[in-house]
Amino acid sequence: MRVPVRETTVRFEIAPRSIVWILATIVGVWLFVQLRAVALLLVVALVIAGTFNPLVEWMERGGVRRVYALTLLFIAMVLGTALLLFLTVPPLIEQLTQLARDAPHYREQLIPLLQQREFTAPLARALQNAGLEERFAHIESALVGYSPRIVTALGWAVTTLVLSFYLLADGKRTQGALYAVVPRDYHMRLARILQNLEVIVGGYMRGQLITCAAIGVFTFSLLVVLKVPNALSIALFAMVADVIPFIGGL
Repeated sequence: MRVPVRETTVRFEIAPRSIVWILATIVGVWLFVQLRAVALLLVVALVIAGTFNPLVEWMERGGVRRVYALTLLFIAMVLGTALLLFLTVPPLIEQLTQLARDAPHYREQLIPLLQQREFTAPLARALQNAGLEERFAHIESALVGYSPRIVTALGWAVTTLVLSFYLLADGKRTQGALYAVVPRDYHMRLARILQNLEVIVGGYMRGQLITCAAIGVFTFSLLVVLKVPNALSIALFAMVADVIPFIGGL
C-alpha cells in the first residue's frame, strides 16, 4: 500500500520596508563609489578645519574678528608655502639631478665594500645587477607622464583648502545643515563625533605637523654639520616619511 506524500511549499516573504532598505543600501553604496573622490575631499576638509579651528578661536579670544583671523591664517599659509617652495624646490631639483648623475659612481664605490662581508655579498650582487641608469630613465619618463595627474592633484588640493576655510568661516551654519539632515535621535551622537573630530583628529594632525617639521630641521642641520651631500633632499624625504611612525628618522 503506497502512502501519499504531501508536498510542502516553502514561501519566503519579505516586507516592503525591507525591500526599500535593501534598495536604498544598494543605491547608497553606488553613490559612494561614484562620489568617493568628493567624499574624500570633504573628509580632508573637515580634518583641516578641525586642525586650525583652535588657532582661529584663540585669535578670536584675543579680540580679532573671525573673518580677520581667517584672512591672517590664509595669508600666513600662502606666504609660508611660497617661501618653503622658493627655498627648497630649486636646490632640491639641483640635488636630485646631481644624485642621479653620481649614482653610478656611488654604486661602484659601494659594491666593493659590500663584497667584503659574507652577509652583505647578496646586496652587492643585487646592486650590481640593479640597472640604475635604466631605472632613473624610467623614473624621469614616469614623472613626465604623471604631470597631468599632478596638476589634477593640485586642483583637488586647492579645492579642499577653500572648502576647509569655508567650514571655518561658516561652521555654525554647516553644523545646522548637518543636524537638519540627521534624525533628531542621533543629534547627541553627532555632537560627540564632531567634538572628537576636532579634539582627537585635530590634535593628532597638529602634533604630526610639529614632529615632521622637527625631524626635517634636525636631519637637515645634522647633515649640514657633517657636510653630507644632498642634505636638503634627504631632510625633506625624512620629513615626509616621518608620517609613518619611527620610519622618518631612520
